[in-house]
Amino acid sequence: MWRLTTGQQLVHRAWDDEYVVFNDVSGDTHLLGELAFAVLQELAAGPAGPAALHDRMRARLQLSEEEMAAIDLPELINSLRQLHLIEPV
Repeated sequence: MWRLTTGQQLVHRAWDDEYVVFNDVSGDTHLLGELAFAVLQELAAGPAGPAALHDRMRARLQLSEEEMAAIDLPELINSLRQLHLIEPV
């Protein structure tokens, strides 16, 4: 299961489908795409495991199962973890 890193406030600004997110923990600022920011929003709503996050993302983005299958969610999660925006529960 994954959650936002403790202390993360998701201070951000959006332009079209790009998001500038301030990392409250590291002090870094990151440029994220719509999918990455949607994952952060879902995890802000509550921790989720891979299957639940898949379902929540699919519902949020209103994607078909085929469209959702084209998204490499494990890689996206790993990238957000490396940026210290999310952490395992």
